[in-house]
Amino acid sequence: MQSYVVNCIGHYRFALFYTVQCCTTKNNSKMNVITIQSEAFEQLKSMLDAINNRLTAKEKEPKEIWLDNQEMMQMLKISKRTAQHYRDSGMISFSQVGNKIYYKLSDVEELLKRHYNKAFKR
Repeated sequence: MQSYVVNCIGHYRFALFYTVQCCTTKNNSKMNVITIQSEAFEQLKSMLDAINNRLTAKEKEPKEIWLDNQEMMQMLKISKRTAQHYRDSGMISFSQVGNKIYYKLSDVEELLKRHYNKAFKR
């Protein structure tokens, strides 16, 4: 039986004592059984949980959605000429790649918010 001590994993520092035992399985292959202290195991587990939480949070971050000219025109129920007017007058930001025009969904929503009229009583 061998015994090892590891003082550093990544930038986390803690003592990790573990032992390696060699076993033989049913099909005569060798297998190492590693045992570690429960405190070190809990530290490793909490580090893995923290990594998992960061990755999960990264996946949940909203990604920017882009609409092409056709999708934006359908969404707002406007003509090509009106979309052109919005771009020319600076009412909406856009990106152009070759002949294709794209809009951020958030910019289209902002355009609608800027022109929103609240209801009033008569």
